[in-house]
Amino acid sequence: MEEGIDESSVDTYRYKGDLYTIKGVSPIDTLRLINDFKHCESIGDYKTIDNRMTGGLMHGWITKQG
Repeated sequence: MEEGIDESSVDTYRYKGDLYTIKGVSPIDTLRLINDFKHCESIGDYKTIDNRMTGGLMHGWITKQG
């Protein structure tokens, strides 16, 4: 499956085969966070994505589904 926004929901993001829920402080913030991930993908900056995923999981604004 392709990385990025999962078509089934605007607040989910697929990375390394896993699906994550992204929770910003508002719907616009959530979209911004997902767009930031997509921008990092487009320039091949997977280290930033890894760091943000780690921080988001630790602080609760990202949750892994399944």
